[in-house]
Amino acid sequence: IPCFLAGDSRSSEMPELTSMHTLFLREHNRLATELKRLNPCWNGEKLYQEARKIVGAMVQIITYRDYLPLVLGPEAMRKYLPEYRSYNDSVDPRIA
Repeated sequence: IPCFLAGDSRSSEMPELTSMHTLFLREHNRLATELKRLNPCWNGEKLYQEARKIVGAMVQIITYRDYLPLVLGPEAMRKYLPEYRSYNDSVDPRIA
């Protein structure tokens, strides 16, 4: 019997991943609650999507600023992941 229900049936196989999933799920819900307080006219879908964007950005920051430099090292980071310059609105975010 799975302890945690998620979009993947393997969600309870690795406690580390289950804990990360739970952490970001709860952060999403915390953000949605705060966004509702700040924007009472937003509907549920708007709150969900805006909180989702924020959590996605948090995951990217943690991955690229904190995790990958430790795993790859500074030389590989410079070689394969050049420093972020600025947002490019001509890039399709669905495939980038």
